[in-house]
Amino acid sequence: MSELDRIKTLADKYFESLYDANADEMAAIFHPNGMLYFAKGSETTVLSRDQYIDVLSARASPRSQNAARRDELLGICINSPNVATITLRVLLSGKHYADQLSLVREQGAWRIVAKLYYLLSEE
Repeated sequence: MSELDRIKTLADKYFESLYDANADEMAAIFHPNGMLYFAKGSETTVLSRDQYIDVLSARASPRSQNAARRDELLGICINSPNVATITLRVLLSGKHYADQLSLVREQGAWRIVAKLYYLLSEE
């Protein structure tokens, strides 16, 4: 499997984990020291991976609510053998988000080290 295919697989796991609110799967694809940044207006909320996993664990999954879903992989940039970025758009529980994921490859596995996301619109 190529590195591009491995990154696409990670993106698929990310989409599925969001839709299922699967905290264990999300934790597996995030680096233990990963961080999340939610930009809203002039404010930025910052969460550690563990804080985000707690939030994800506490919410009802969009799948359980039969929520509409749309996942878009807009781009992948492999910057070096061990660094990449993914640009995504996600419809989740009636909210459209733009996500930028920064990845590192350690011991042959890609993991998310940073997630920057913002709300585009609500339905």
